[in-house]
Amino acid sequence: MLDMSLKQRILSSLLDPNLAYILFAVGMMALYAEFNHPGAVVPGVIGGICILLALFAMHWLPIRFSAAALILLAFIFFALEAKIQSHGALGIGGIFCMVIGAMLLVDGPIPEMRINWKTAVGVALPFGAITIFLTTIAMRARAAKVVTGEQGMIGMIGIARSPLTPQGKVFVNGELWNAVALAPVKSGQAVRVRSIHGLTVEVEPETPQTTAPVEG
Repeated sequence: MLDMSLKQRILSSLLDPNLAYILFAVGMMALYAEFNHPGAVVPGVIGGICILLALFAMHWLPIRFSAAALILLAFIFFALEAKIQSHGALGIGGIFCMVIGAMLLVDGPIPEMRINWKTAVGVALPFGAITIFLTTIAMRARAAKVVTGEQGMIGMIGIARSPLTPQGKVFVNGELWNAVALAPVKSGQAVRVRSIHGLTVEVEPETPQTTAPVEG
């Protein structure tokens, strides 16, 4: 019996339905990462190679196109899960479509020519879990109160640099601002920023009970 050449061994490995499915899944995920981070290059290169190898193998395998559509639908669900707040519904739907699609993808006459259910589940679950996890982090970040720029000054404590009757100058957040006071303020008195209107801050006298640090 003649041993297979290197080329024949590579082709034999590629025609393994389980490997072809894994290559396709990894390629799709890598391309998704490239689309979300343009210019990264490496995910795009890896994704393109994996997709081409998977398509080469699938060309020689008895593929059910309806099952392939289910797998593509799963990736669409994963992408939508990362964009909208479905509370995991799209991610779970993607996992279900991916598992069923993988198990029905190759119409082989014997079990060895089909995708093993362990491979189908082992690929779909991590993909879905990662998608839901990243979406949860994004939702928490959006829900968290992000205070930056001028709006972050609201509530800060500053010092009146001139009497505010009602207009004058206050020092807050390391800068000198034009200010208008809701009540008369003496020079050197602590004030709290209520709102910002262009280059003018609206302040009120700070009460002694407040323990917030004085800015400036």
